[in-house]
Amino acid sequence: MDRNLSPSSQHVALNSLVFLYKKVLKINLGDFSKFVKSKISRKIPVVFSKGEVKLVLNNLTGSNKIICGLLYGSGLRLMEALRLRIKDIDLEQNILVVHDGKGKKDRITLIPEVLKKHLIELIQTRKIEHNKDLLRNRGYATLPFSTVSDSSLSGDESNLS
Repeated sequence: MDRNLSPSSQHVALNSLVFLYKKVLKINLGDFSKFVKSKISRKIPVVFSKGEVKLVLNNLTGSNKIICGLLYGSGLRLMEALRLRIKDIDLEQNILVVHDGKGKKDRITLIPEVLKKHLIELIQTRKIEHNKDLLRNRGYATLPFSTVSDSSLSGDESNLS
């Protein structure tokens, strides 16, 4: 099996052939002890040094800087960071609550001290924008998994804290 296939693809092909011959065609294939299986190569992941991370983060601004800072400093995965809501951030205890993370599990992680000021500014800015939207009769959103009817909207301040 040398057709530039990944080892896992080669294993699937071999297992498929063995199943076909043994279970469907009822033909004994004999001894496979001399068959050489391809090995899965273990590559060492590429990891940025602290200096490289600092260089990247220092060249980011706004929400991108906060999101990347959370990825690196809090150990969040990308979708976890993008799904964060204001109510998931506890600045007094310096924690974030991640809902439906990997394996559909909730978890708590720490907020890096260097991001705290940026998060406070972002939250304040978003609250001001939200209040302006409410004054223009905008800024409402349907609530997922709501116990109220699907047509209900919510835009009150309690959703922002």
